[in-house]
Amino acid sequence: MRFPKVSIIILNWNGWKDTLECLESLYQITYPNYEVVVVDNDSKNQSVKMIKNWVDKTLSDKKLLLIKNNKNYGFAGGNNIAINQVLKEKKSDYALLLNNDTVVDKNFLTELINVAEKKENIGIVGPKIYYYNFHDRKDIIQSVGTKANLYTARLSNYGNKRIDEKQFEKTKSVDCICGACLLIKRKVINKIGLLNEKFFAYLEDVDWSLRAKKHGFKVICVPRSKIWHKEGISLKKSPGISLFYGTRNTFFVEKIHANVFQFYIFIFYYFLIKFPKKIVYCLLFKDRINVLRNYFKGLKEGILNDPI
Repeated sequence: MRFPKVSIIILNWNGWKDTLECLESLYQITYPNYEVVVVDNDSKNQSVKMIKNWVDKTLSDKKLLLIKNNKNYGFAGGNNIAINQVLKEKKSDYALLLNNDTVVDKNFLTELINVAEKKENIGIVGPKIYYYNFHDRKDIIQSVGTKANLYTARLSNYGNKRIDEKQFEKTKSVDCICGACLLIKRKVINKIGLLNEKFFAYLEDVDWSLRAKKHGFKVICVPRSKIWHKEGISLKKSPGISLFYGTRNTFFVEKIHANVFQFYIFIFYYFLIKFPKKIVYCLLFKDRINVLRNYFKGLKEGILNDPI
């Protein structure tokens, strides 16, 4: 078997504890040919110091590259800094985006590469993702790939909140792979470009997957590859900010990928059905004024701004 080199990119923002748990699992994997790049997105705590200390104490023969950004470039921009380096050096055949709030199975990367290497037109692959802790259970599925409905902008995670009873074991083509763990070929990035930095955070993985499919590449979920995900810890602390990016970027995805008919159906559906529900959702928060302000800001920017 060929073992192409993989650059594993982990983005850290004030989350060194999660990052260290992720690294602990990562350095136990069976795949033999990889490098790890941790990108710190201008953390304001002791993240850089703690990660460096861990590297000094834990890693002897294995190297870790730590990049310190001078500002927070978001998920897209932060990852792009490392991806650009991978493209420039031309030493790796693959880039793997891995959220810092994940823990990986020891065979996860071997399984991903096994599938990715089967055909030239397989561009992006991803694992079965479990919830890290779902009511004290580790066998509850978060996603085995995502279906994107451009008529409603609804993203449906296959298998979501289902107990894993081996019912989702077949490798299959999907619309999108979650950016929590996304393996992409270098040649695909050269063809479709980097992550769209106008997204900043949220749905840039959806945009990337759909772009790959438009260029004729297959997007595949590999359930034999497994990770556990804590799911958006940093942004969960700020529901208003999450709502801003989620709302704005929903319109960005539609503007880029929907055809004219799909887009007008989406607009009709959004303001007739989704908009009232979003207002009620905002009012449920204690800080409802700030949450509403962020929602309307996201709506305004999504409608008026050009995502390309």
